[in-house]
Amino acid sequence: MLRLTQLPEPPGLAYWGLMNLYFDTGRYDEGVRWAKEAVRGYLDSGNIMPLAALAWSYQRLDLMDDADYWITVFSGQVRNPIQRFISRSYLWKLRGDSKTIGVEIEQLTATPGVETSNLHGFPAAVLAAALIQNGKYAAGIELFESAFNVKTLSILEDLGSMAAYEFAHTLAYGYRQVGRNDEAAYLLHSLHEKLLELTDDEKFIYGPVYEVLALNRGISGDLTGSHEALKAAIEIGWKNTVWINNDPVWSEIIADPDIAKLLKGIPEELGRQRAIVIAADNEHDFRAEITARMLGARDGT
Repeated sequence: MLRLTQLPEPPGLAYWGLMNLYFDTGRYDEGVRWAKEAVRGYLDSGNIMPLAALAWSYQRLDLMDDADYWITVFSGQVRNPIQRFISRSYLWKLRGDSKTIGVEIEQLTATPGVETSNLHGFPAAVLAAALIQNGKYAAGIELFESAFNVKTLSILEDLGSMAAYEFAHTLAYGYRQVGRNDEAAYLLHSLHEKLLELTDDEKFIYGPVYEVLALNRGISGDLTGSHEALKAAIEIGWKNTVWINNDPVWSEIIADPDIAKLLKGIPEELGRQRAIVIAADNEHDFRAEITARMLGARDGT
């Protein structure tokens, strides 16, 4: 991936891939760096998603002013209300701002021409999970079940990413909240088998897999197994505490004293990375650079 960035005209996908790689291995300072390169690489093509990704990157290091700035720039460019909701709600989720997510849900459902009950794929999963995480369990479950075949775990194939596993666990959590415990247990067991297949592959050592395995064990009531999975994730660089600290699905799991102790050292490392990002921004005004390019593109100069 790094070699691709050395080409005279590197593909934007190379920057995007490196950004995600550094996020998944807990190197968020490098993630911010490559998110900036993704913005640079995609800007002339009209692809504005890296602007949202840059906002998320800053939020992972609790740099909220920068996150707000870039999500505002993104929001000023996006025209699709569903894309707007997905990107903005992800930021508020990282921040733990359920109130604003609720407002975003209301705005989306009130948008003329948007029929949320007909959503499929990734947009349906994002909205369904947001509904459940904001206490609207019945609505979220209904959307999940209309968009995916729960028994066959079609969401895993339809989305083809680790996000699919997390969404499916949010559904299991929703089932638990409304007393549908047998369905929750079936779903958790099915997901556990899939996750064990991934963790048994010695060539596939990946922090987010262990994060979701920890979630699976925790919701299932196996806090020892959850602790072991999180420990394995941390040992290979995982630091995604900003996500799990602000997710109601994780709340009972991270309240366990042993798990809380396991996570205790991560904020110090995130503080070190935050200082690196702040220093880089003080050295170079990336906001001014991108603003100039956007104005130049608008004016044809």
